[in-house]
Amino acid sequence: MKNHAFAAQKLRLSRRGLSGRQPVFRPQNQSCSPSGPHLRFNPALSTFEKSLLDEAQTLGSKHHYEKQHAHQVARLALLLFDQLKPLHKLELRERVYLAAAALLHDVGLPSAEKAHHKASFKIIHGFNFFSLSRRERLLVALIARYHRKALPKISHPYFSALSKADKKTVERLSAILRIADGLDRSHLNLAVKISCRLTPRYAYLKLGCRQRCPDEKLAALAKGDLFEKIFKRKLIIK
Repeated sequence: MKNHAFAAQKLRLSRRGLSGRQPVFRPQNQSCSPSGPHLRFNPALSTFEKSLLDEAQTLGSKHHYEKQHAHQVARLALLLFDQLKPLHKLELRERVYLAAAALLHDVGLPSAEKAHHKASFKIIHGFNFFSLSRRERLLVALIARYHRKALPKISHPYFSALSKADKKTVERLSAILRIADGLDRSHLNLAVKISCRLTPRYAYLKLGCRQRCPDEKLAALAKGDLFEKIFKRKLIIK
């Protein structure tokens, strides 16, 4: 009886396009209250999305990550992803990679403050995510690794081993994550909304904050180096 019920449920999900590993993580463009986690899901959760983000938060908690900052950076990263879709041209599955990498970008901080981006890479790459293939786990680890300091380089062995398409994915999502991390420079969750406008030469980001946030704007501009390099647009934040 249970097998028949499971098969019927799977058929219903398949007809709605929600079965298997197809992501339905709902794009969110609205601003949110800055008081807690803001990763929203479609009520019909896909196994892939829920499992990956649950695993990411479990791994973060195990390593005593700063939950409020991690969720704020993830929220800002997803807002940027959604509004910059005409530029990066990535899909929903890559969006969930970005969410996971954003949640875990500072997971290495307690163990290696000065090189915590590298420690974050090792922790993520060494964790057995049930919801990710080995290749996907490497992508998430690299996106988190490049949230600060050096940009992706062919001289980096793990990055150089990627396919051309995966290199582009890592570069584009890392570029977004770097800006999102800068937008919470103070770790005070000051930024509540972002609006983006693209022209052939510029990317304009209008930032709405709960109070004046000059440090966030300056940090995001400084961390926009990879964005400007790969998208060939000058980043302007107002």
